[in-house]
Amino acid sequence: MEQPAVPGRTGPEDRPTVLLTGGSGVLGVALRQRLAGHRVHCLTHRAELVAPPGGRLRTVRGDVRQPRFGLGDREYAALVTEVDAVVHAAAVTDFGVADGRLEATNVGGVRTVLDFAAAAGARLHHVSTAFIDSASRSGLTKAGLRYAESKRAGEELVRGSGVPYVLTRPSIVIGDSRTGEAARFQGLFRVAGAIADRLVPVVPFAADWRCDFLPRDLVADLVVGLLERGRPGEELWLTAGGRALTVAQILEEFVGAARAAGRDPIRPRCLSADVYQRLIAPVFLPALPPRQRRLVEGMFDNFAPYIGSSEPLPTSLPELAGRGLPEPPDLTEALRASLDYWSATVLGRPARASGGVA
Repeated sequence: MEQPAVPGRTGPEDRPTVLLTGGSGVLGVALRQRLAGHRVHCLTHRAELVAPPGGRLRTVRGDVRQPRFGLGDREYAALVTEVDAVVHAAAVTDFGVADGRLEATNVGGVRTVLDFAAAAGARLHHVSTAFIDSASRSGLTKAGLRYAESKRAGEELVRGSGVPYVLTRPSIVIGDSRTGEAARFQGLFRVAGAIADRLVPVVPFAADWRCDFLPRDLVADLVVGLLERGRPGEELWLTAGGRALTVAQILEEFVGAARAAGRDPIRPRCLSADVYQRLIAPVFLPALPPRQRRLVEGMFDNFAPYIGSSEPLPTSLPELAGRGLPEPPDLTEALRASLDYWSATVLGRPARASGGVA
């Protein structure tokens, strides 16, 4: 049975008032746009956020790492009274962070949000990650796993809280499926840049490994759609699943984007994790210039746990399509749109004259 509307609300105002965390992040920007029909309190410790056209957005200066978001008694109490649902998307996703911020945000921040949701009697829509089982999928224990472990710990807190929740697990989030626009460029695009600069002779991933990603607009549509169509206690995989592209397919797009931008990239050679660990790491890498060595080592340490399998991730997208929520676009075209936007922003010119997906 689908979640009922907020009690006591009728007509066009039956949409819940939402507290959004992480509204300036890669996914958060799209969430702000998709929440334009709701009244939104956007918690941020950064600059004032601009409401989307027609939106009703208020910036709340606060921090999920602090008790009661660091707000004064009166402001916190007012927020508790007004909010019906919390969309918690704030997270540290930088795998290299070693100063405690990752755990403080991804675990401690969940506790703070749960305390608020309990006080407000609000349902929590918690954004986790599709890579919580990275260690078991790849058989590797690398630096990048700290992120997965922190998100898994956050999920456990949500389950044990007694707060009604819907938990979503997105895979890698790229730019908008049509425009390619992104708040910032994360790991995949760093690899694309290194390929454009001829810095990556080998990629420590097998060619048939899958790299699961979805465009940010689709993920935002699904998360916001679940405000009305979510079922309490469900845990949903927002992934491409069997539609995910392989490493070989993605490298082909990276090389094509670099060439279209006037670069002369070298197509990296794909290696299995076993070959990389036994032969390349001890013999070949020490002979590379330091920058190239760090790039290849960083790719393996940070990304192998997340794309280290030819098996697809589980996906809930067919089930959600049955509830009337959107299905994924053509993922190759979505990636090209993101590469076009990245190329225009970073390489200084569009990767394709068409500007990507129309």
